[in-house]
Amino acid sequence: NIADGPSTMGGDPSFGGAETGTQAAPFTTIAAALAAVPSGGRVALAAGDYDEPVVIDKPLELVGRCPSMVTIRGTTTDFGPPVIVAVWDTAGVMVRGVRSSGAGVGVLVLDAEVTLQRCAVQQSTEVGVAAVGAATVVAIEHSLVAGTLPRPSNQSFGHGIDALDGARVTVVASALSANHEAGVWASDA
Repeated sequence: NIADGPSTMGGDPSFGGAETGTQAAPFTTIAAALAAVPSGGRVALAAGDYDEPVVIDKPLELVGRCPSMVTIRGTTTDFGPPVIVAVWDTAGVMVRGVRSSGAGVGVLVLDAEVTLQRCAVQQSTEVGVAAVGAATVVAIEHSLVAGTLPRPSNQSFGHGIDALDGARVTVVASALSANHEAGVWASDA
């Protein structure tokens, strides 16, 4: 039930035909959909595992069917430690109905404004959701941040949410559970 329109690009890792980005002929990678979607548009993700990192640098909505059905697992090291979903240097980003999981920071928000709604950030490494920078505003709504694992090299970290260097984070009707070292860690936030 994700609204379709001219500014909506589809993603489906199991699609086997000619990719045009529509929901009927979606891209097989999130990266291709993000490259094609205009600012202010929407990337609609079909159920499946997306073994790729997600980097968002323009206002848009990234929406999946349900976090139990849409999982993002890949990582990028462009921001230092491995990161699964990165939102940087933009405002007006909505991430809804997806799950981030794997060997990296679940969601990194760097000098950006983002809302995480009905998301699950589970079994990430070091930090579930990291908000960094004075221009960063993160709203976490009706979401789960759980089971964040420590850094493998020294068993430190394992924070559910980090708010650092002037970042502002709001958590509403959400759960933080079984994170290794802390549910919320704030420093100069």
